Amino acid sequence: MGDKKPPGPPDGQHEAASVQMFPVHGNQRLPNPPPPLAELEARAAVKFNSFTFAKELVYHIFYPMSVPLMWWLDGGWLSLVNRGFFSLTNPRLAFGQALLALCFYTFNGVSLVYAIKENKLLFLYDIILVDLLWVIRNAVVATKYAFASTVDINNMRTAVVDPSVLLHMTLLGGWKDPIPRKVLKEELLLAATRCRMLLPAFSFHLDTTVNSLDAIHDIVSDLQLKKDNPNKVGAICKNSTLDIVGEANRWLEAGKEECLDPMAWTTEGPVIFPGKLPVHLYAAHIIRQSSSLRRLRRVGHTMMSQHLRLCSSVISVIIAVLPIALHLLFGGHKLPGPSWTVWAIAPSSVVLMYFSMWSNIAFMMVGILDFRRRHYVASKLDELLRTGVYNGSIHTRVPSFKYLQQKSFEFLRRLQTMSWSSSRSGSAPSSRSSSSNSLTGIGVWIDFDNPDSLQAWWICRVLVHDFGLHFHLRIKYYTTYFACYCGLLILLLFLRLLSGIKEGDIYILVTVIVTLDVFLTLLALMAWPGGDINNVRQQHGATLVSRKLKLQLKTQKEKLDLTMEQLKRRKIAIETMTCISEAVNYDNAQNKVSVCGFEAGEQLLSVIVAIVTASISIGIGQIFTNVVNSSNLQK
Repeated sequence: MGDKKPPGPPDGQHEAASVQMFPVHGNQRLPNPPPPLAELEARAAVKFNSFTFAKELVYHIFYPMSVPLMWWLDGGWLSLVNRGFFSLTNPRLAFGQALLALCFYTFNGVSLVYAIKENKLLFLYDIILVDLLWVIRNAVVATKYAFASTVDINNMRTAVVDPSVLLHMTLLGGWKDPIPRKVLKEELLLAATRCRMLLPAFSFHLDTTVNSLDAIHDIVSDLQLKKDNPNKVGAICKNSTLDIVGEANRWLEAGKEECLDPMAWTTEGPVIFPGKLPVHLYAAHIIRQSSSLRRLRRVGHTMMSQHLRLCSSVISVIIAVLPIALHLLFGGHKLPGPSWTVWAIAPSSVVLMYFSMWSNIAFMMVGILDFRRRHYVASKLDELLRTGVYNGSIHTRVPSFKYLQQKSFEFLRRLQTMSWSSSRSGSAPSSRSSSSNSLTGIGVWIDFDNPDSLQAWWICRVLVHDFGLHFHLRIKYYTTYFACYCGLLILLLFLRLLSGIKEGDIYILVTVIVTLDVFLTLLALMAWPGGDINNVRQQHGATLVSRKLKLQLKTQKEKLDLTMEQLKRRKIAIETMTCISEAVNYDNAQNKVSVCGFEAGEQLLSVIVAIVTASISIGIGQIFTNVVNSSNLQK
């Protein structure tokens, strides 16, 4: 899942195998591509730049002392404007950056000077606890720029970038729930470019005995192709020769025209039904539906999707205020310096801890949403292959008299066609009659006896796997940072246990345990859907084998009634399933979803739960011991 290259067949050579398995001209690059295509390929490249990461980490940790270095290396005053350090369009962001810098230097300067001067080295634990959070927060920001394309970085050095573009580069702005339409279209186009699927027109072949026209109109209308302003978001600066959102709209529009133009005549009369559904239209729709999972009305997911900022704020306030509250209740390490330093150190530490915790927790929650969206998409692909019907949209329509009247007519029409539909083999009828059907009519029916539809399914699997790759890789880097942070907190806790926990250490002990448990809980919530993704992707192979066996048995029974052309097509379909099954198995073995280097699933989840339980029991035991000892001393 985190691999930078799209999955491929067993030989590992994706580009060569794509040409052999799907003989199209999409992998044959032009020797000298035109500037727009060259820029598109440059934007689509996903690579972590270590030098950029180190620069940005220094810029954000030590701002404003890093301004001369930023000015010299990254475009003068533009480096300040495009990073939000100075902005007339968003003064709140600039003020927040300045306030955090002031708190950082005030907290570290005052506390370090007086701690060393008065030899109060125990207070270094408090300083480390705050500074670790600050470093992790800025490492997350630096990773955003480290994964930015060279085109975007160069544009940031030469022109003022539109604020909406900068917002969509962030996780909270571009990868929230639901994903903004512009980001969805742009990322889908970039994924198709990386997978070499931009030029050829891959399509599912539809069952032309079923009217899928209304359902396809729903799919197209849900994407809202004409409601974006490409000139504002697509062009990142005046020097850019490519309008990505505009190109994505034209690409999807071309797929819509291709879908609705080639029609097939049915045997029931002069009614024209669509014969194809382009892969990128289907992929765009299921991704858009996956980014609206808040409508599932599950409490945990609703809290993370609809109330993400509120949840992050509440948890951050608790953790930021907790040390001071416990310090007042149980006592603790005395603040170094005269009495005025309390008013310099305490507010600065609260502001730094709150904002750092808020950012880190919010980013972790977005990562959980990303894993759940990918699990939903993988499940929909398995359902499509198993049933041959796509109608599982969770799009909620606005109730109206016209809408209810339309549903009444659909219900009557469904009763009339009930006897005809029951003759179709497989589990598709149960899916069609499912209450989750929110597409108009009976959904889109795919003809998987056609080899082109099987190839389209595999291509769609690769495309949605690669969708939002740089966001997904950033999340994997973030989980590594947070896991390292949890490891350092465990080390800090272990050192304090070796030296002996006293009553004055209770406040820092409880703070460390609460912070550790919050991050480990979020990692567990990420490991859970990650393991589900691995299971569903394994199920893809089993579903392919099951469909292959069913088609073989069906062919044996109907062999005498089939023409040579039909037999030949079914034989090609069976061979295609065999080839795709091998590719799926290879992809599953090479691209398993992992969290912090460990395969996501129940085993990793159980380890995290064990650590959380152990840390809580250690904290409760130490607090109870200190309280009992203090009461005995008083007696």
